[in-house]
Amino acid sequence: MAATPDGCVHYVRSCLLKAPCCGKFYVCRLCHDGEENHQMDRFKVREVKCGACNTIQEAQQTCKECAVKFGEYYCDICHLFDKDKKQYHCQPCGICRIGPKEKYFHCTKCNLCLVTDLKDNHKCV
Repeated sequence: MAATPDGCVHYVRSCLLKAPCCGKFYVCRLCHDGEENHQMDRFKVREVKCGACNTIQEAQQTCKECAVKFGEYYCDICHLFDKDKKQYHCQPCGICRIGPKEKYFHCTKCNLCLVTDLKDNHKCV
């Protein structure tokens, strides 16, 4: 599956991720999982292929060859490249969340991120 300047239906990005499980390139883990009979571990992704110049390289925000930006947002933990939706990485959740971060807090009892309006006004599950 080829990367386009728009990425895929799931993410806006201009690179392909090299699946550590099978070595195939996909725009995202969801596209991979939809076509393969196994799941891709996004945390183990180490290489990407530029959608503009096809250079294979270590996962990073900008192509080392043609300097195209793979995504406005990039998380080096989740290997998430996307349009800037004010994402942030929540360390306790272990994943990236759509923000902005200032509008959310992580409830340690519920073990999830909630809007700050609920900070002292929600029932923990």
